[in-house]
Amino acid sequence: MKIAVLGPCRPSEFIGDIESSRAGLPEGLGGTPINDLVRGLLDLGHHVHLISASPDVTSVWRGEGPQFSISVVPFRNRAKERALDLFRKERNLMARELASSDAEVVSAHWSYEFGWVGVTSRKPCVLSVHDAPLTILRNLPDAYRLIRTLMAYRVRLSASCVTAVSPYLAKTWRRQMLFPKAIRVIPNMTPPLPIADPQPRRMPVILDIADGSSLKNVRRLIEAFGIFNRDVHGYELRLVGPGLGEDDEMARWAAARNLSEGVRFFGKQSRSQIARHLAEASLFCHPSLEESQPMCLLEAMAAGVPIIGGYRAGGVPWTLDGGKAGLLVDVSRPEVIASALRDLHENTPLADRLVEHGRRLVTDRHSKQNVTTAYLEELRRASLFD
Repeated sequence: MKIAVLGPCRPSEFIGDIESSRAGLPEGLGGTPINDLVRGLLDLGHHVHLISASPDVTSVWRGEGPQFSISVVPFRNRAKERALDLFRKERNLMARELASSDAEVVSAHWSYEFGWVGVTSRKPCVLSVHDAPLTILRNLPDAYRLIRTLMAYRVRLSASCVTAVSPYLAKTWRRQMLFPKAIRVIPNMTPPLPIADPQPRRMPVILDIADGSSLKNVRRLIEAFGIFNRDVHGYELRLVGPGLGEDDEMARWAAARNLSEGVRFFGKQSRSQIARHLAEASLFCHPSLEESQPMCLLEAMAAGVPIIGGYRAGGVPWTLDGGKAGLLVDVSRPEVIASALRDLHENTPLADRLVEHGRRLVTDRHSKQNVTTAYLEELRRASLFD
């Protein structure tokens, strides 16, 4: 099958799939789910045209190999410019690439600029949603998110076949977007990480991979660590992700409240660095208030790290199989998080059971083979009913 995939990606991971690969591949916009899906499709012998965007190109960048081609269009750096014309420049360029593609069917991801291009093309399209626009707007109310939400409603009007990464998101998206049809759940696949070379640990590590936004709720984790650290000495809390660097506002907030002891702010890290942090972690605590399906939990399960997550945090409970693959607690209360940390520190058999169930989960429900096969079934169905 010839498939066009639209979504944010890291083009550098496909350098081996392009003939006469040029140096200086575009930076891209990130997007582990897209890279993983494309790799799964290629491994099964399908031909893929990946269409994406990047802020570091000024004209359309193309690469091609025997089974794979990629088009990367310019992505304006200023969010205000993109929002004011509803990403028209980016959409028009991607639409031209898709129109000239020989792809038979389209897999478009996120219900914004990429989804818009996919569902308004003349090709059969499966729209895969990864977030709930109104939920994001409620938690992060600003003009940019409002415009993104309006874009999502426009995309919904042309969407006929939709998938979601968790049952929570499928239910929420149908309700918020007034979508009349059933939505199939196809989860994210377990993201591959480089083989880690862990360093000798000075002390046991509690890890979170998030960002500095209020939605990720990292401040409550820092407060919980302060409580935990009064009873259980010798742990280190590592915070990884944008906005969690030692010069960022989160670090200043912790310092102003005398909560910095034992906390290390690493900020944005490479995939190899993330693999090392996971290899060195003793516990993984992700206090996010709402997630569709967090990739970091799949990475932690694959790495064999006991997990704590929010019992009302959107798709987190399903990702952790109702608490069988991680402790589910009220992450709005630092004292409850601290108690869960103590439970996993003291109860090794409990931690081991959670880890074992998590490993089975990521090798079954979230395997590359199962997830890719599910997408192919939906793409074939879209082709038949177009």
